[in-house]
Amino acid sequence: MTEIIKCFIKDRLKLIVMWSVYVALTCLILILYRMDKGALSYSVLLCAVIFVIYLLADFYSYVRKYNMRMKLKNEVLYNLDECMERADTEVEKQYLEIIRDILDKDKKKESLYENKMHEHEEYIMMWAHQIKTPITAMNLILQTDMEDVKESLNKKLFEVEEYVEMMLQYTRIDSINADMELSENNLLKIVKDVVRYFSKIFISKKLSVKIDVKDDILVRTDEKWIVFVLKQILSNALKYTKEGCISIYVEEDNSEGVTLVVEDTGCGISEDNLPRIFEKAFTGYNGHIDRKATGIGLYMTKQILDKLGHRIWVESVVDKGTKVHIRFQNWDDSVMAD
Repeated sequence: MTEIIKCFIKDRLKLIVMWSVYVALTCLILILYRMDKGALSYSVLLCAVIFVIYLLADFYSYVRKYNMRMKLKNEVLYNLDECMERADTEVEKQYLEIIRDILDKDKKKESLYENKMHEHEEYIMMWAHQIKTPITAMNLILQTDMEDVKESLNKKLFEVEEYVEMMLQYTRIDSINADMELSENNLLKIVKDVVRYFSKIFISKKLSVKIDVKDDILVRTDEKWIVFVLKQILSNALKYTKEGCISIYVEEDNSEGVTLVVEDTGCGISEDNLPRIFEKAFTGYNGHIDRKATGIGLYMTKQILDKLGHRIWVESVVDKGTKVHIRFQNWDDSVMAD
């Protein structure tokens, strides 16, 4: 109670001072006009009683609102409507509306955070299940005496490396803006580095690769993120191409930029599935669902390219192949090298 009284006096100090000054001035004027002392005392006493009654009533209301604020502080989500009903002034109502808006925004942020965490948990569970497959296969291979054990183990270890890299990049994708470093990069060098990364897969599947990218083409991008994107695209091309060739070439358009195309001769993507390939966890290809896949690769590819300011689109015909286009837009200081 002492704390409440202190708060009340502090909040009403100006009013008390103003009333005291007013009474003092009134008394001074009445004395100067030689008013009867009895009448003067009666007037001062009457004013004091009225003011004390007003303060007591105001104090009662103050205590009620003080207790409500303390209750609101502890259970703010449950008693806001009750406080709104008891608000006496427009200022109080406005403050409560502000609190309501803040709470609504916090609820939305909390909901988005929970959804994000749920998505992360789902992906981690799928990833954990996926990583078990090559590990189990390696254990089975080690139990055999086949001559191609080493080659098979290399393939499975390569799969593990891919899954681990995807997980690492997935955890960093939300902070890509802070991690982004745009600079001029030689497109041919990037393409060769990515193809070299998959060289053993090309050899084991007996697939050829054709690169038609001029050595003087420069694009403004983030090297590490665009390398990850091209790895995802080339990985899908290798996964769904049984025979033939994978071509990587450039379609140049000085007015809009440079377009890199990755074309395969694989199974292709059905017309129904094509619009959905960049959706999160979508794994349908040509009517076939890969139950062990996370479906996160192309989703991450689209998210990363959007943040980098690059466009991506896909053309595909079932049983004939797929073309993935990446458009590097022209920049003021970065187009093609002279």
